[in-house]
Amino acid sequence: MDSDLKCLVIIRACGIYLIRRILIAFEAAINDRVDVLSLSLGGSPVEYYENSMSIGSFHAVANNIIVVSSASNDRPYTCSVGNVEPWMINVAASTIDGDLTSFVSLGDNKTIKGDSLSGMELLPRKLYPLISGDHAKYDNVSSNDALNCIGGTLDPQKSKGEILVCLQVQDDCHFLCRTHKVVEAARVDGSYIFNYINHTKSPVAYIYKVTPDIMTPGVNIIAAYSEARSPSK
Repeated sequence: MDSDLKCLVIIRACGIYLIRRILIAFEAAINDRVDVLSLSLGGSPVEYYENSMSIGSFHAVANNIIVVSSASNDRPYTCSVGNVEPWMINVAASTIDGDLTSFVSLGDNKTIKGDSLSGMELLPRKLYPLISGDHAKYDNVSSNDALNCIGGTLDPQKSKGEILVCLQVQDDCHFLCRTHKVVEAARVDGSYIFNYINHTKSPVAYIYKVTPDIMTPGVNIIAAYSEARSPSK
């Protein structure tokens, strides 16, 4: 195939409702008629009929799609490969000792280290109002859904020009997002930040931009994405 005719499609399948999102991602790839699926997913092996990776990859292969994935072993233990489906191609993908570091500075002079995949232009160097998702929700949605920044729960007019803190309990971490595009700007330990928001009259913060290198390992690596849609969607 001519290289000019090739297309790279990036599908995000993490976050809450992980099993459902993985199957939806497989379905989207099949509908897009991709030739190769490269998966950065894995976990402990379970029965095929209970494994979203097994089910999704089987349907993909049945539609003549080559499925490639990391072996997903549980180091340092032997015989711990997670992706054992015979219809998939397993490859090695390592972790790295470097972080995609970002820092969040709060109005109380506390600086918190986090991770970031933001490639956006740096905002003007000043402190911005800091709010949690339940303070930017539409009137007809629950505070819990808004705290998790679930799609369709946040009113852009209520968060415009502010830094929005999103809670994701399932992954035991918290996100801070720049709200004019709602792209993940820094992944941090949010306990201190939520306490700061709840006990400060006018909480403010600033997020330092980072420019990470792209490497060959397969964990916490930035994927390419189109500017037509943010990488958090």
